[in-house]
Amino acid sequence: LMVTAVGGTLIEGWWDPATVAANPGIMTTKDKRTGKGIVPGILFNQYVAPVVGYGIKGTMWIQGEQNTYDTVMTPKYAEQFKMIINGWRKAWGQGNFPFIYGQLSSERPNKPNMVLDTTAFIAMVREAQREALKLPNTAMAVMCDFKSGGWHYPQKPEAGYRLALPAKALLYGQKNLEYEGPLYSGIKIKGNKAIIKFTHTGSGLMAKDGDLKSFVIAGKDHKWAAATAVINGDQIEVSSPEVAEPTEVRYGWQDRVTGNLYNKEGLAASPFRSDIL
Repeated sequence: LMVTAVGGTLIEGWWDPATVAANPGIMTTKDKRTGKGIVPGILFNQYVAPVVGYGIKGTMWIQGEQNTYDTVMTPKYAEQFKMIINGWRKAWGQGNFPFIYGQLSSERPNKPNMVLDTTAFIAMVREAQREALKLPNTAMAVMCDFKSGGWHYPQKPEAGYRLALPAKALLYGQKNLEYEGPLYSGIKIKGNKAIIKFTHTGSGLMAKDGDLKSFVIAGKDHKWAAATAVINGDQIEVSSPEVAEPTEVRYGWQDRVTGNLYNKEGLAASPFRSDIL
């Protein structure tokens, strides 16, 4: 077990040398909270390079908190995170080994009376992490329902359990194990309702502690309204009397997620957006 844990870091510090060399436009950036500069690749060189070349079974990754404070860099996290995954795999030269990671938990409080926060930087990073699932042999453990304790949530045993599930399924042959929470996979419009499709529904979708929460819906005018969401089999029907002709839906698009969608295996659904901004 090789641990390269360093707290409070920006993602660009973990790029491998080949990735940095292939992107000469990458500049030294600053941590917005500390004001300290970060040189791209410096953390990889210090903490990861010494173990490159050892046989690797897979990676478990939790990072992103420090990339949620910057109006310039935060929207680029999707590209930057994929550079980590692709770059590390190339550095080891052992194929697309499993890259398992934890989605960001909840830390900052939401703004009052908010239907949709367009500057929810934590939500942006979570969405970027969800997008990385497009890469082969990746898996994500959702952590945003860990609400207390800030970034350092006290539910470490539950976090470890959720991260271990993909390893059991992808590495150790537990074929029938549901290892992720529900993941958005598509949208279909039917009259005044948006029908949301999911993968990883396990033995069924469920709302924890009451009706589904944290869904919002909009039409072509992109004016968002709080929505009613109802489970129908492995899909969810979303609607609002304020939106007669819906086109897009979001779930959990907040810094501190209030959503309560799970599969019956007890794994939380990832926040998502069906629209592309």
